[in-house]
Order: sequence, then C-alpha cells, then structure tokens
Amino acid sequence: MHVHNKAYAGVIGVTPDVGLYTACIGQCLYPLFGTSRHVTFGCSSTSTVLTLAVMATYPASPQTPEYITAVKTLAFMTGIFYAAMAIFRLGFIASFFAYPVLLGFTGGAALQVAASQIRYTFALSGHGSTWIDNVSLLKHMGNGNWSAFGFCLATLVILLAFKWVPVLCPQWKPMQYARNLPITLLLVMFFTLVNYGGQFLVHAENGTWNEGTVLAPEIVGRVDLKFPSNIDMDFSLVSHHPRFFLVGALTIAVV
Repeated sequence: MHVHNKAYAGVIGVTPDVGLYTACIGQCLYPLFGTSRHVTFGCSSTSTVLTLAVMATYPASPQTPEYITAVKTLAFMTGIFYAAMAIFRLGFIASFFAYPVLLGFTGGAALQVAASQIRYTFALSGHGSTWIDNVSLLKHMGNGNWSAFGFCLATLVILLAFKWVPVLCPQWKPMQYARNLPITLLLVMFFTLVNYGGQFLVHAENGTWNEGTVLAPEIVGRVDLKFPSNIDMDFSLVSHHPRFFLVGALTIAVV
C-alpha cells in the first residue's frame, strides 16, 4: 500500500513522503477508533482525483511548499466535514448519487491514475494535472528506459497471474498456497533487488541524470526516516480561498 500512496501523492502533486506518512498514520490510528476488524485502510483513487480536481486551479505550482501546505489544509478541512457528517448521521446523502454516475466517476479516476503512471513506466519526466497531459508523454516513448518498462510489464503479468490462475485452475494446489502470499510486497522487494544488482535505473546521486530533458525520471531518492517536526497547515487559507477549502473540502467529504 505504500507504493500506492507514493503513486497517489505523485498524482496530486505532493512529495512522496506525504503519501508514506498518510499510509503509516492512518493504519496506526484506525485500530484505536475503528469498528471493523476486516477493513482495508488507505488512500483511494477517488479521493486522489477529487483532491487533484480541487487543486488543479490553485495559484501555486505542484511540489512547492506552498502547494503542499494547501493540500494538507484541504485534507484537514475534509476530515472536519467528514467527522461532522458522521456525528450528525448524514450518510444517507450518498444514496442520492445515481449508480451510473458513481461508476463513471470511478472509471474516470482509474484512467487518471493509470495515465499518471506513464512517466514512471518509461522513466520520463513531466507532471501533468490532466489525463491528456499525462498521455501526451507517450510521444517520447521511443526515448524511454525500456528496462523500466520491462519491470512494469513483468509486475503486471505476475499480478494478473496470481489473480486469475486460482480462478481458472481452482484444483491446482500450488496456486492455492500462493494466493495467500503478500505478492505485491514480494514483487516490490524482488524488483528493487534486481534493479540494485543490475543498476538498470542508475542515476546521479543528486538526481541530475539527464536534467532538463524528457529523460529525467522522477525518482523518490532519500526519504528521512522521521516524522516532520511540524504539520505546516495554514488555516488563513480557508478565509482567503473558501472555494478551495470549504466548498472543495465539503465536496470531497460527500463524494
């Protein structure tokens, strides 16, 4: 799930550590306040795309401190609205959404998240805020890193195999045992070791490999293993930009 949170952070336009902190903190707090033993807790493509839609016209560039502060403030305001809706039992509002609308929105969110991963698939630079911007990177596909593409393709094939082979061959005993493995975690570890040994995605220590060109991939790099010293939210933004931090937050909470 940490991989998913890193990807979602990239879609929104914040640094990867924000997604990692989101994954860790949520899983630590839910056992204390949650009521289900079976729930899977984490970020979703729906909340990611909604946040991106709200922040798309915000007057700050993605990845900048001002933008990240605004995203954190929006998330906090969304939590306030969501908690208020839970306290006053307003969940019935969701029943007013037509199923075809929700299905179409979920499909669109899936396309947006998939398109945002094109630059990672071919190790290209660029961050687009729309589906078209991300897909346009395919015109540089011929100059991409084909080792990175091979990693992605192999991962996808293995994941699909572990999903469908037990369904198509239910009597095959090896797959009956394999379906209980944390295959996503194992794949991340395996391909990380393969890349480390083969140096397929080698880049300069400071991330300056092909800097300024379309061949400069966005690599996570070093992430400090500590929690931030302060949570830099700015609540003055709520009064200055109510469309983003009141209307936008309420929309995210309802959907």
